[in-house]
Amino acid sequence: MFASKSCTLLRSLAGHAIILPPMLTFYNGCRTTDEQVDHVVGKILM
Repeated sequence: MFASKSCTLLRSLAGHAIILPPMLTFYNGCRTTDEQVDHVVGKILM
C-alpha cells in the first residue's frame, strides 16, 4: 500500500504538481478554526 501511494506522489511531482500539506500552526495566535484556515490559504496563495 505504501509503495502505491509513493508512486502516485512521484507521478504527481513529475507532472509539476505542488505538494502542500495543510500544516496548522498554533504559534501565530489564531483563536478559531476560520483563522487557521485563513492562515493556511494565505500560505498557499503566497
